[in-house]
Amino acid sequence: MNVGQLHAGSGRNIIADSALLRLETRGATEDINRYMENRAFEVLKGAAAMQGVDVSIERVGAASACAASPDLVEKIAACLADYPGITRLVKRDVTPSGSEDATSLMARVMARGGQATYMIFGADLAAGHHHACFDFDEAVMPLAVGALMQIALNP
Repeated sequence: MNVGQLHAGSGRNIIADSALLRLETRGATEDINRYMENRAFEVLKGAAAMQGVDVSIERVGAASACAASPDLVEKIAACLADYPGITRLVKRDVTPSGSEDATSLMARVMARGGQATYMIFGADLAAGHHHACFDFDEAVMPLAVGALMQIALNP
């Protein structure tokens, strides 16, 4: 669970008359994420009830889990096995992967009979994803573009 924004009050010694909290939950599976989301809603409603105030919850998005297509993972791994510059290839074809935009697209492709996967090209990170200091080494970009071209040109 991550609280990305919290806006409340008008001064350090004034009790806030309203607050806006923006958060998200993510789980390795749909069941875990559903549990986290339900628990977050319970905590928010309970905190409001303790203070005798109203709470309004608006769900504006969701991150769903999606496992990659095992056959596609194997095909890509074989295509990139000897690709210059790739020194390590990690296959994880059964664990959920990707972010909400990628997993939504993957799920839609798979629901229509297609195959999908999510790939990350390793790079030195200044901080993890979704961190204010996130940045990576752009020198990895030519390798990533070349590898994606290799995959596209070898159906």
